[in-house]
Amino acid sequence: MKIERLFPRPTKREQFAWSHHSRIPAEAGCYALATFGGEVLYVGLATVSVRDRMGKHLDTKEKRSALPLGTAFWFYYLLRDRADVASIERGWMNQAVLETGSRPPLNKIDSPL
Repeated sequence: MKIERLFPRPTKREQFAWSHHSRIPAEAGCYALATFGGEVLYVGLATVSVRDRMGKHLDTKEKRSALPLGTAFWFYYLLRDRADVASIERGWMNQAVLETGSRPPLNKIDSPL
């Protein structure tokens, strides 16, 4: 699934690299890891800090490894009130399942209802 298919669409992006980590806000929001070409590899939420979640993913070898679709290159994000992030992330997950028949490749479990 391409990043532009997500709704609501993430409004910001940074390269998925430690050199860009400090540019990410320490605020609540939803985010997606995507290949250089925009294929979504993972969707997630942060109830406290999108920056902290990016750092945790950068520390995870699996999130930095090559997959058949490509390697995570972009960190897209959408800042939202903490009360809204679970429903947005669930919507993104549902979009991926409806469009491709499965969760994004790096999402191992379904998001909370």
